[in-house]
Amino acid sequence: MSDELGNHSGLYFPPRVVDAIGRRVRPGCVVTTQFDALTVEAQVQGWSEDGLILLSLDRQHEDSPLLFVAHPSVVEKIDAEPDEAILSDDFFVEVGGPSSVLIVSVGTRDLILRRGADGKRQDCILPDLFDFVFTDASSTHSRVGIREWSFAVKSALLAMSEEERHNVIRRELHAPILQRVIQESVLPRTLERIVLVATDQRVPHPQDTVHTAEILKMWLEANHHVVGIGVPQMERRWFKEVLIESVTALPHVVESVAHFCQLRMGTWAAGADRLVVVHGGGTPAMKMGVLVAASQSRRHIVRHVQVPAPNPRTGQNQSLIEMDLDDMPELGDALGR
Repeated sequence: MSDELGNHSGLYFPPRVVDAIGRRVRPGCVVTTQFDALTVEAQVQGWSEDGLILLSLDRQHEDSPLLFVAHPSVVEKIDAEPDEAILSDDFFVEVGGPSSVLIVSVGTRDLILRRGADGKRQDCILPDLFDFVFTDASSTHSRVGIREWSFAVKSALLAMSEEERHNVIRRELHAPILQRVIQESVLPRTLERIVLVATDQRVPHPQDTVHTAEILKMWLEANHHVVGIGVPQMERRWFKEVLIESVTALPHVVESVAHFCQLRMGTWAAGADRLVVVHGGGTPAMKMGVLVAASQSRRHIVRHVQVPAPNPRTGQNQSLIEMDLDDMPELGDALGR
């Protein structure tokens, strides 16, 4: 293995691995291939010098999972998922891939308070989410005022010393979507920047996420994901810069969000060859608008990372889905590439 790989803590996975028919293959996806003269389904576990490390999902191997290696040219990706999440907390490092920027639309599910199995919080400093419930004027349902709650949390954090703030964040706050993307995506060790696209409407809306984005920036700093802040750790992915941009008008309209992002894409993409757009939190219009804007940058590779909801049957996380738009020309054509 190369010296470059030797300087990385994490599981190596090369860029642009495709199957026999040209579909993107990444850790966690399911493929079919031949093994012992049988066609078997297997989950991609990682990479070795000889090809993909696969774990058989065939029923006959349930009691004793079978690992084997196959070259990408003899496997075919299928649209399926294993009954159970087999990969957990694996950290993949793409060595030799293009310089990248991560663009994330921030939603109301991107920041949560840590709770015990009984749903209760103990010895906590930060305000509880349920202290900020309001009745939606358009319905009879109660909703949490994310803008008001996140502002209260941000204010409490900013009143602390940096050391106390970082300790409280690590103890009390969780960023479930962002954490999975940082941990599980097949990306370089260090990215040029992360762009958090939030909402801060001219007429403030209870679900605006501008303060959530500012707390997420603190979360990145507290968890040693920002270059130059804290102690670098080899089991972390790093960002050279954190940008926050807020949509101020019509965040529910795709064209409005796309126009907003296109005007700023030059700054966001500076120094990068690839734009990585996360499909996780945020409204459908926010997520689609960011993707449409990124796709208009002809000189950049555009990767789409989808963070699926947990498996409805088991409650376990499903593997991330990563796809470069160039892998599907028909989708690129639809988005105007």
